[in-house]
Amino acid sequence: MSNRYFIQLAAPVALVFAVLGWMGFLAPNVAFAGGAVGCIGVLFAAARLKGALLERAESDLAIEGSLREEFVRQSRLAESYEVILDAIPDPVLVFRRDRRIIHANRAVIELLGYDPIDSDLTAAIRNPDVVASVEDVLAGGGGITRTVEFTRGGNVEQYLLAQLVRLSSTRDIGPAAVLVIHDLTAIRRTMEMRADFVANVSHELRTPLSTIVGMVETLQGAAKDDPEARDKFLKIMEEQGYRMTRLVGDLLSLSRIQANEHARPTEIVQVRSILETAARMLESESQKNQTTISIEASEDLPEVVGEAEQILQVFQNLMHNAVKYGGEGSTVRVVPHIATSGTVSVSVLDQGDGIPAEHIPRLTERFYRVDKARSRAMGGTGLGLAIVKHILNRHRGGLSIESEVGVGSTFTVTLPVARRSKKRARIHRAM
Repeated sequence: MSNRYFIQLAAPVALVFAVLGWMGFLAPNVAFAGGAVGCIGVLFAAARLKGALLERAESDLAIEGSLREEFVRQSRLAESYEVILDAIPDPVLVFRRDRRIIHANRAVIELLGYDPIDSDLTAAIRNPDVVASVEDVLAGGGGITRTVEFTRGGNVEQYLLAQLVRLSSTRDIGPAAVLVIHDLTAIRRTMEMRADFVANVSHELRTPLSTIVGMVETLQGAAKDDPEARDKFLKIMEEQGYRMTRLVGDLLSLSRIQANEHARPTEIVQVRSILETAARMLESESQKNQTTISIEASEDLPEVVGEAEQILQVFQNLMHNAVKYGGEGSTVRVVPHIATSGTVSVSVLDQGDGIPAEHIPRLTERFYRVDKARSRAMGGTGLGLAIVKHILNRHRGGLSIESEVGVGSTFTVTLPVARRSKKRARIHRAM
């Protein structure tokens, strides 16, 4: 009789939650089946764990990638902000509640001479008004504007406007504020120069007016019947009247030139002709001083771009000064040069006493004189070189001054060559 076995164990075969089928085990294999089922369970559990870990790893990689992208984005954004702040010409400081500086742009480093990051604000900006304003802003919020004067670099004064604004508190830096510094030195200097100009004009006009009024009163009184005194006083009054006329004329001329300084002239001007005209207009003055004006110029000077009347005024002023201060019996040399950079330079050389080096940078200032008494005695208004400077500014030219005490001075004017003359100038140089 054959052995008959009956299924004593049946186990479902499933993957995750899906039943794939059933597995039956005979009685002799039940023990084996139990062990097999256990192994299969472990394998399926391991498979599930592996799948979960793979999913978690993929998720972590995705998060890590997102974080990396965000980090790169924030880094680039921070770099952009830093570049923008460094491009701001005014000094900008950012500091925390404890006054520790956490950012300073390039202008701050240029102002202070060092990088103040992590230093105390009060150590960097040593001014009681700024410190008090900092405390007010950090404590109460809002913005405060104050004008602060600094003395830095020895005797050089800087006038600065400090603006303080509180920032919204953030989790990273907490309460903070921004300090922006505006340099008002140039504006203050301009205001001072304007005030000095008004004072100088008043003084220059008051002196001859006082002289004229005083002599008129004398002629109406004690010298009324004195012909000798009358002739003497009338001569002085005439001189003072001409002096005021020259002063007012120079002031009006300077005002007109400055008003049109932005408009570049477009005329074509013959330099040689201008130089000859200026020398001819000064013949009477040069003969009186026994001075010779020598124009050492070739006939082939290129044309320049400019306004003929103003260029004539430039060389007339320079030659007139050379004749006045060159001394009797001296020679005023006028020497043109054709530059390779598309310009013409004309030097006016005198044989005068020369100018001390410390005065040269200020010679083109209005009413500035090296020797005030001598200048007034010679009829100078103190505006001649200022007029020359502003005319050359309008012509996009330049003026350079060289001088040696006891030897003489050289004033060199540079003007742009007209385009149609550049080719001709090159031909002359080649010949």
